[in-house]
Amino acid sequence: VAVGTFKLRSPIQVVDLDKLAELSPFAGVDKMSYLINRSILIDIDKAMRRKTGRNRSEVDYVPTEYISDLIKTMGVDGMVYASSVSPTDAVDLVLFDTKKVELLGDIKLYEIEQMNFTFKKVAND
Repeated sequence: VAVGTFKLRSPIQVVDLDKLAELSPFAGVDKMSYLINRSILIDIDKAMRRKTGRNRSEVDYVPTEYISDLIKTMGVDGMVYASSVSPTDAVDLVLFDTKKVELLGDIKLYEIEQMNFTFKKVAND
């Protein structure tokens, strides 16, 4: 596992997909568009939350890559969505331009030794 600490060089604008499936027709959105697209929004939310694994095929990544590419065309800096590891406690941030952040210190590499997340540091680069 590689772990790095970053700071933003400037403010960023991201699309927040974290609450995608929880959109409500009572929140000021066009109700007809909402009803027509509800099942699609739920499918997008499920695709973003799906855990990755060693047996996951390349085809399984197509929905998330498509959404990522679509959002990238909107001219924003990235996207945020619920973490598949801990959906209620964490979010994942994807930035499209690495020039927007600065690495603080070194990337630390760890090797996971047990499923209880005991780990050891293996390198500093």
